[in-house]
Amino acid sequence: MWFQLRQAKLPAYTLLIRIATRREKMDKVVDTLCPTPILFLEKNKSKSLAECIPKGTGTPVIEVESIGGDTYVVDLTRTCACRRWDLTGIPCKHDIVAVNFMRQKPEDYVDACYLKSTYMVIYSHTVKPVNGMDLWIPTDSTPILLPQYNRKYGRPKKKRNKDAYEKETNGKL
Repeated sequence: MWFQLRQAKLPAYTLLIRIATRREKMDKVVDTLCPTPILFLEKNKSKSLAECIPKGTGTPVIEVESIGGDTYVVDLTRTCACRRWDLTGIPCKHDIVAVNFMRQKPEDYVDACYLKSTYMVIYSHTVKPVNGMDLWIPTDSTPILLPQYNRKYGRPKKKRNKDAYEKETNGKL
């Protein structure tokens, strides 16, 4: 019985610990961005210096030529032809070249979900601890039971789809 009570408390307890440790780790971070997006951004910066050449006219839409001869259109309203920036929210090598061409910082173009302030808002709420089951107020209602689940043993049978010439219509072929 004590083992069942301990298991019942375990998920909420680990959630309390996880929220607290993540908040403490992020308090130690000095940058405005989270650590993982910074690593991706630095990797993309090193690639952009060696592999991309910007061709722009001073507008927010810039053409970037890659080493293989491929050209990508980068719009500084957070879209790129390779779609990495659209999907991840972190500027790719083409975007970084375009942002540097416009004399701005690539860190300003990282999506807001990767900011330290956003992370701290997410983990600012806590799960309140609950007293043990021995301190709960007893009720007269029936306890909630687990749903019944009938597991079928063995491998499920696979039905073969019959071809059109095998199907019967009104008992005749």
